[in-house]
Amino acid sequence: MFARLSVVALLAAALAIAAPQTSTSCNSGSTQCCNSIQPASSQQAADLLSLIGVNLQGLNIPIGIDCTPINVLGIGSNSCQQQVACCQGGTSGTIGLGCVPIGIAAL
Repeated sequence: MFARLSVVALLAAALAIAAPQTSTSCNSGSTQCCNSIQPASSQQAADLLSLIGVNLQGLNIPIGIDCTPINVLGIGSNSCQQQVACCQGGTSGTIGLGCVPIGIAAL
C-alpha cells in the first residue's frame, strides 16, 4: 500500500514537469544513470509501469528505464556508461519519472 502511495506521489510530481528537453545540469531532482529514456507511451515503459500498477500511456512523460543514482560529488567509482539523466519526478525502484537527458560535462 505504501509503495503505491509513493508511486502516486511521484506521478503527481512528474505530471507537473514541462515537456522534456536535453539539459546540461540537474538543478532539481536526482542525477541518474539510465539504460534508456522512453516516453511513457512506449510499449517498454508501459510494460514496466504496469508491473507497479501505473498507466501513463498517452502522456508525454519521459521514463528512465533501469536507472541507478549517480554520485555527483565524484566520490567513489560511479561512472555511467549509458544515459545520464536528471529525474525530476523521482524514482520508483529502477524506474525514473520525468527524466531529462543531461550532458556529461554537467557532472
